Amino acid sequence: TVTTKIVLNYFAMLSRHSAIKSGEIGEDDDDDSDGRARVEQQVLDSNPILEAFGNARTIRNDNSSRFGKYIDIRFTSSGKLTGASIDTYLLEKVRLIHQTEGERNFHVFYQFLGSASEDDRDEYFLGDMQLEDFALVNQSGTYDRRDMVSDVDMHAEMMDAMAMMGFSSDMIRDIMRLVVAVLYAGNMTFTETNNGETCILDENEASLAVASLLGFSYEELAASLTCRVLFLREGNITKELNSRQAYKASEALIKSIYGSNFDYIVQVINQSIHQDQPPSRHGRGNRDQSAYIGVLDIFGFETFEINTFEQLCINYTNETLQQHFNKHVFKMEQQEYEREGILWKFISFPDNQDVLDLIDMKRVGILAVLDEQCIVEWGSDDKFVQQLYQRCGPHDRFEATPQQKPYRKFSVDHYAGLVEYSTEEWVEKNKDQLPAASVELLQSSDFGHVGKLQSFVRAEGAGGRGSVATKSVGAKFSEQLKDLRSRIDATAPHYIRCLKPNDELLPDEFDPKQIVEQLRYSGVLEAVRVSRAGYPTRYPHGQFMSRYYMLGDLGQDGTKRNKDMLQLVTFIAKHVWEEDIKRSQVRDAVTQSQIMSQRKGSGTYLRKELSKKAIHKKKKKRMNAQSNIEIPETEEEFERLDFGTRCAVAGLQLGRTKVFLRREAFDRIESLRVAILGKSARVIQAKMRGRVQRLRYFRLRKATIKCQAIIRYFLANLEVIRARKKARRERWASTTIQLAYRRYKFRNLGADRKRRMIDAAVTLQSFTRGSLVRIHLEDIWPSDGVKLGARAREAQALARSGSLVGEGTMTGVGLGGPAPVVIRTGPTLEEIAALEVASKRMGKYLKEEKWDSAIALMEVHEKLAEQQEEGTGMLPLHMIAQHNLHTAFEKTYKLFPAGEDKFDYEGRLPIHVAAEHDALVPLKSLLAKHPEGADTMMLRPTGRSGGGIPLHVACRTNASGAVVTALLSCNFNSAKRSDANGDLPVHLLLRNGTDVSGAVVQALLDTYPTAATRADMYGDLPLSVALKHECKPE
Repeated sequence: TVTTKIVLNYFAMLSRHSAIKSGEIGEDDDDDSDGRARVEQQVLDSNPILEAFGNARTIRNDNSSRFGKYIDIRFTSSGKLTGASIDTYLLEKVRLIHQTEGERNFHVFYQFLGSASEDDRDEYFLGDMQLEDFALVNQSGTYDRRDMVSDVDMHAEMMDAMAMMGFSSDMIRDIMRLVVAVLYAGNMTFTETNNGETCILDENEASLAVASLLGFSYEELAASLTCRVLFLREGNITKELNSRQAYKASEALIKSIYGSNFDYIVQVINQSIHQDQPPSRHGRGNRDQSAYIGVLDIFGFETFEINTFEQLCINYTNETLQQHFNKHVFKMEQQEYEREGILWKFISFPDNQDVLDLIDMKRVGILAVLDEQCIVEWGSDDKFVQQLYQRCGPHDRFEATPQQKPYRKFSVDHYAGLVEYSTEEWVEKNKDQLPAASVELLQSSDFGHVGKLQSFVRAEGAGGRGSVATKSVGAKFSEQLKDLRSRIDATAPHYIRCLKPNDELLPDEFDPKQIVEQLRYSGVLEAVRVSRAGYPTRYPHGQFMSRYYMLGDLGQDGTKRNKDMLQLVTFIAKHVWEEDIKRSQVRDAVTQSQIMSQRKGSGTYLRKELSKKAIHKKKKKRMNAQSNIEIPETEEEFERLDFGTRCAVAGLQLGRTKVFLRREAFDRIESLRVAILGKSARVIQAKMRGRVQRLRYFRLRKATIKCQAIIRYFLANLEVIRARKKARRERWASTTIQLAYRRYKFRNLGADRKRRMIDAAVTLQSFTRGSLVRIHLEDIWPSDGVKLGARAREAQALARSGSLVGEGTMTGVGLGGPAPVVIRTGPTLEEIAALEVASKRMGKYLKEEKWDSAIALMEVHEKLAEQQEEGTGMLPLHMIAQHNLHTAFEKTYKLFPAGEDKFDYEGRLPIHVAAEHDALVPLKSLLAKHPEGADTMMLRPTGRSGGGIPLHVACRTNASGAVVTALLSCNFNSAKRSDANGDLPVHLLLRNGTDVSGAVVQALLDTYPTAATRADMYGDLPLSVALKHECKPE
């Protein structure tokens, strides 16, 4: 059921797409140009209506179709859905009366009672009655659904679908009124009279509600249910019924009303979704020229504890469809063999025609025997069973054991297994006719909707027999099946098998027994038997080569497909034949040993006979039963066979596009493949384990060497410590000895030597102190000249006489001579102090961005332009290059032009600083004055930045497009250069993420298009860098 809805949704989607493509409707239009709902939507809307009135919860399914339906969908040549029609088969009306535990009645009862408004309850006499108050729905005690579907939501969906399908509001009310009448009819009761021979209808709420809702009086209702009219030649006779017969009459009325109402709803739906074909040029409709697709949703094979007439009809349907399915699978197998051009013989497949003959054959079939009992006046279930045992007893598929006959049961051996049937009420169910009294009752109704159902009511004929015009249920169903079979034969069928893993509808629960039963009931196992009779396993050439390449003397390269495929198949065929010969020889050896063991205990005559048999067996040639080819015994005989015969003997065939394998051949080559893969896996494992152990050995060896080195270092360190201690002791000892000796010698020196030493020390001190004082005096005197003292004049005289030792210094010859004279020509202490103060003030001005003050100070002290900032090494030119200041930059550059080639402590030139801080004005000025700076790399980049030329710095800091363009225009080749990390400018720019300008990226790629294929330091292409850093496209 669910699959049917999925298929219908798919067809509707294709049709709508075709209509939108042709311009008939817009993408948002749901209706045709005339305001009517489109046919596709109407076909889909028929599902909620039919599910409400024909589906119910069963043990295995919460939305099981209790009727079969065939939907014929018509399409135009362009794929537009033009109309559809629905045929229904065998509504399970017995569900209205009886439901087993865990099942429900039809959905519409639960949907309406759960959604009925106060007005509806007042109109239909429901009051506060609930599901538990009605006998037709409270038998099983099950009121909800396990699939979490709400009955209220489904009722609302059904009402919307009925409005969409053209059901008027009055028509919908009439249908719901009839549904409530059926519910109340199930609550009617009878009271026995005349010792149980007759009965009367109890005048209670249920009977009065049924009479009022169906449009007749209580008396008319009671008369029709408690009496039966017999039509005889002598006249009509009215016979009163007992309570059991009255209940049967009420059940017949319920089933007839509900079944007729269901047929009426199907008719209205068909009128809505069926579109008349426009006449062609020849005056005929083009229905035959349109394409159609039939969707068959029909009940599956059923077997319960008690199987009745409905189960026989359902299983009869599945037998018919299974026969077609088997033939269809067989036909597809034969067509594929012919298409592939392989050797094959006729495949026998299981045929269930004998079961179909047992059920529907004329005069001797089960349905034929049942129809006879429905036609004759004295027909009954007992007579039907007797005739059935007599006529069908000899049939191979029919079984009636002595244990079954007393209970009027029999069994039929279906394709899915043996099913036991109970024949209770088969005659009444096959007639499915409303008694004449009930027919007259419906005809007298003043409820208009009941009058519309008259054409769908199966009325009882004279004497209670079915009329000639009214066919039995079995006969009608058999004709419907034949018509369905003819439809399927004229099409290309596709089968969908639905399997449920468990009955509880739980996830992650798999019941193998239930799956096997479903496979058997759906005929899949029969189809598998048909497939296994031929070549059940097949692979396309490429897949076969990739799976079994290791079996031949080939590498993993499968480029030479035709040649390699022939070699591989030839090798496999020979191997399979060799394995078969080996197994045959083993079997022959076992047989020979058994014969020899029998010979030892046998007489002369028996030994001769056994010898003859052994000789006969040796001479007998083995035949391949599947291909009917003699199996060669030697390799020479095998090689003499042609390629196709060798393959057939081995159980495989090479087709045009596929390789076909029999089960035995498949098992053998699979075992060979597993053996080769196992051997290869062991080799790989051995190599890997050896490598793992070697790596482990190297790690242990490295760790051992390291431990040994640490221990040796520790021991050596101890030796060094001991040696140092020994050396310190020895040094202390020698020093102590020397000190004692020198002290001893000093005490013994003469006074004269002591005096000379004191004089020498005083002279040195005097000379040093004089030099320091002169230096101090020279620093505090004015800078217009040096005032020379007496020693200075002596120094000049000595200089003129040629005894000047060095620049700025004069000295005497002896120790007691004149002291050295130092002449200072550098800046004075005042100048140094003033310069230090000015440097600190300029640093303050630059930090506070007081450019004019800083430049004015540098103009006073030009040396300030050359001073580098402490800690960074930046010149004033570096600092001013961080800002777009034209005048300040030009003045600073003029004071110290050589600063353009000076690096700070990070190895940056002023042009690097300008590029880093997006300063366009200083950048252009430096490019004009010093273009070589654009190609200069940073000397000492911080961290892992990679440094680079100014273009790298600008791209790394996401400088403006003007800065990047200026650098590119100075040197286009700079876009090709990499920094110290190997990154191109485009890599550095894209790492800035969402703020990157697409124009700048485009300029870099236009300058150097190959950059799009270059990888950065991490191995990423520019596109990968852009995606990783979430660059926004413009």
